[in-house]
Amino acid sequence: MTELVHVFYTVSDRAAEVAVAALWQGALVVSALTLCLRLAPRVPAAYRFIVWATAFVALVCLPAFSIVPQFSAGAATAMTEQVAGNATRPWFNLDARWSLVIAALWLAASLFRAVDLAIHSLGLRKLWKDAIPVALDERVDAVLAATSTDFGRGPIEVCTTATLQRPCVIGFFKPRILIPDWLFGRLTLGELKQIVLHEAEHLRRHDDWTNLVQKLCLVLFPLNPALIWIERRLCREREMA
Repeated sequence: MTELVHVFYTVSDRAAEVAVAALWQGALVVSALTLCLRLAPRVPAAYRFIVWATAFVALVCLPAFSIVPQFSAGAATAMTEQVAGNATRPWFNLDARWSLVIAALWLAASLFRAVDLAIHSLGLRKLWKDAIPVALDERVDAVLAATSTDFGRGPIEVCTTATLQRPCVIGFFKPRILIPDWLFGRLTLGELKQIVLHEAEHLRRHDDWTNLVQKLCLVLFPLNPALIWIERRLCREREMA
């Protein structure tokens, strides 16, 4: 029991250190990239997305790198106790109570985001099943057929729905382009083709998969405001791209 309590406090201390370190690391990365992109306003949205996605991945990976020295110090049995102590000395110390509070907030926020993601996923599944396929002009059908072949996906369907207020595409393996029923009847052939091309581009870029990875990372690291800010920026740049 004593060992279990010790492990619990050790994990909470480490989680608190990682959460606090993520604040200044995220602020530094976001500030630097924001400044760089302001100095280069003509950078295309596709490249801005890559830049912010790289920053997002870096901030997710930093906690893993910060844990490595602990294992390295534990494995270096030939080192003196003084050297090992210096190698694992933390940059800051938190009161045990604050560590427990931060760890508890981390766990609660992760559970909340996980449940919210599960509920949202079930809602999308229902939306996909309830959508009504529509007949299309042969020219639009030709665009969909080419898209299915080029992107390695299942057949892409265009459907109407009474739930959404704007077009979107859902379905990882059998994608459907959903168009609000009130909008579908007002579209010209050219406008419909543009919507299909826009949503098909999301599939070509694998935006559905990258969006899922973003959400899962926020489940793991829900207390990092920089990740939350970058995730919203990625959603914006994704649409612009």
